[in-house]
Amino acid sequence: MMHRYIPLATLTVLLLTSGSVKATLDLIRGDVSQQYVTRRSLVGQNQPKPLPPSPPKPVDLIFSKRTQTDPISGLKFPADMPDIRYPTGYDSCNAEEVKKIKEAWALGHFYMWRSNQVMSYLARHDSQRKNMWMDGYDPSVVKESGQWRNYSPRAWFGPYDGDRFQKVSNAIEKVFNDRFQGKTFRVKCRTNDNSQGAHPCYQTDPATGNTPSANHIVYGTINFCNRWFRREDAHIRARGIVHEVFHWLRIPGTGVWVTDLHTHCDGLCKTEKMYGREKASHLAHVSGIRDGHYERAIRNNDNYAIFAYMLGRKIFEGDLTQFPSPGFFQ
Repeated sequence: MMHRYIPLATLTVLLLTSGSVKATLDLIRGDVSQQYVTRRSLVGQNQPKPLPPSPPKPVDLIFSKRTQTDPISGLKFPADMPDIRYPTGYDSCNAEEVKKIKEAWALGHFYMWRSNQVMSYLARHDSQRKNMWMDGYDPSVVKESGQWRNYSPRAWFGPYDGDRFQKVSNAIEKVFNDRFQGKTFRVKCRTNDNSQGAHPCYQTDPATGNTPSANHIVYGTINFCNRWFRREDAHIRARGIVHEVFHWLRIPGTGVWVTDLHTHCDGLCKTEKMYGREKASHLAHVSGIRDGHYERAIRNNDNYAIFAYMLGRKIFEGDLTQFPSPGFFQ
């Protein structure tokens, strides 16, 4: 019950104007009731609105450890990794060259398996996808001396965009499922002591000033050149395999093909092959006219190969045990 003190002078005025005690009490009750309603209506008007709940934190993607030795490559891989589908042929390859191809092919398979896992994980967690696209991003790591630290999708495919993510995810999924797992490639060794001959393996590529390390001229057949075998690091040779397997790929659901050659514009326009980390990074970091560079980043072989190498090698070496990295959501 609400009690209200009413001064005697006020009560007297009410009695005189109302003409009766009952009427006076009715006036008092009405006044008190109105104040009560008014006060109730003001409650909470000046209180800040509660913030919307944060998106739930996804369960981390934990990378299984390498515990089983593959009898063909001699490398250790996780027990849950899908079987490696090794190429056939090995035309004109000696025993040492066959060993290097199989070792690098196994690593390329591992890289693409992990890359596909990460893209599938991002696809399942759309509320946090834009944030996780940045995980591992280090824009300063471009040159070879940077090793494999810049494993972020942002580093090699540009800022997050839903359509861009879908194209990248579809391309990676197709290459792993339909090529590394679903197709048996044929390989040939195009090597000699003097790098002389009519095959493109022996011709200088104007884009680099060097002979190529490999090529994929006819779909399904990869030629390995002298330059590829001279690379001492098996992981770099594996990156080359991923690059070649991405040739002749049309991104599913689009008319877009993955290729080396692009016309792009930095003020002036030019057509060139976008080989190597610096050029691949340029496509992912300098927007170009109407974001044209970002679009070319998702069409460029080396952007896929370098991303897969960066991510895959970091996991292979044990430097990355989960995605996103520990502490990402703190």
